[in-house]
Amino acid sequence: MPGMDNSSPAAVAGTAAHEALELALKSGKLITESLADFPEMVEVASAALHEVEERSIGAKLVASEVQLAPFPGIPEVWGTADAVIVRERELEVIDLKTGIGIIEADAPQLKIYSLLAREAFGSRPDGVVTTIVQPAARHDDGPVRSYRYSNPDLDDFAMELRRRVVVTQRPDAPRVAGGHCKFCKAAPTCEALKAHVFAGFHVVTPAEQAEDAELAELLDSAEPVTGWAKAVKDEALRRALDGHSIPGWKLVRRRGRRVWADEEAAVNTLMRAGLSPTDLFEPTVLRSPAQVENMLRYSDSRKTLRSLVEMRPGEIALVRENEPGEPVSRVRPGATFDGVRVVVEDDL
Repeated sequence: MPGMDNSSPAAVAGTAAHEALELALKSGKLITESLADFPEMVEVASAALHEVEERSIGAKLVASEVQLAPFPGIPEVWGTADAVIVRERELEVIDLKTGIGIIEADAPQLKIYSLLAREAFGSRPDGVVTTIVQPAARHDDGPVRSYRYSNPDLDDFAMELRRRVVVTQRPDAPRVAGGHCKFCKAAPTCEALKAHVFAGFHVVTPAEQAEDAELAELLDSAEPVTGWAKAVKDEALRRALDGHSIPGWKLVRRRGRRVWADEEAAVNTLMRAGLSPTDLFEPTVLRSPAQVENMLRYSDSRKTLRSLVEMRPGEIALVRENEPGEPVSRVRPGATFDGVRVVVEDDL
């Protein structure tokens, strides 16, 4: 929807990681200070930088933050690749994903990027490889996954893509609701999504009284509802901020917080009042392994990190049975499971 902005904190952090990666690919070093507000993204961007550097060895050309021109005859189909590596016999498109929702290397977006990259850099005998770098996702094949498209694959896809685009441009083009709707800016006002949301939703036993099978039905019904409800609330907030009056609702300002009007003046005044620097300043925090590893990128001392770092278990999430990840042992009610907090996927 024109003018609508559904940027979430996760999206803002992801954008910062992509911008940091772009600068790193041009300078050869990740500037961690650029991610000061998003420390969790340092390791993500660092992993992507390392992957591009490793895969670039012997390449004819490496292009970063590539604006892939629209596909001929289809101006709506374009994209931006984090990196494109040009080799003698193949192209490789590398895309950083910062979220925890699993994206496969043969996802439609990457397939489109491979098609656009071939148009931009020319066809190669062995086709195009698409590579996903997704450090935060739990995938059986690890954080880096690749898929190869042959030239005949891409030729067939180009024809199918043209056919589907033509369908979307018809006045009566059908709207198809599904999991992909969470990325759509028209979600709050889409009748197809609304119908999809409520089609399988019915009154059931309260969750705490439901049998396991009935609880599974509740989960299936709740998944589209929660996404749609968030989109509706975000749209209502946007309109209210634009001056619309939403019946029964109002805009309020949350409680503010006190801040120092002038930090330097505050420190000087408070020290004269008898407080010490230890009283006024937080203790120094050790940088994360990813931040230190990046500073030692070209040093032999980097090897010493292995003996200093341990991998702690992640949170336990409830996900669909067909999603990647090894099942963990059942957790008895009230158990802490070795100190790991138990969460449902939507909490992550």
